[in-house]
Amino acid sequence: MKVKLKKKSAENEKENEEMFVRLGDVPLDILRYNISMQSGVERKETRKSLLLKMGAKKPKNPYINYKELMQNKAKAKADAEAFAFDAS
Repeated sequence: MKVKLKKKSAENEKENEEMFVRLGDVPLDILRYNISMQSGVERKETRKSLLLKMGAKKPKNPYINYKELMQNKAKAKADAEAFAFDAS
């Protein structure tokens, strides 16, 4: 019987314990809840933004061949010059 009384008193102590919450953790908990309520792509995007807020590195840019990159830049520059010439 003494063992049962000890268990009951231990359970009562657990019920009577106060719960302390840091105010800094509350916004993160709310964000986590919002993330769990979203679907698929939205969930991934909000997780990325949350990780960036917490100090994670940004994802790398996709690889583009250097020659293609230079061609794209030259084409964009030519288009910008043509537009500027037309506007004058």
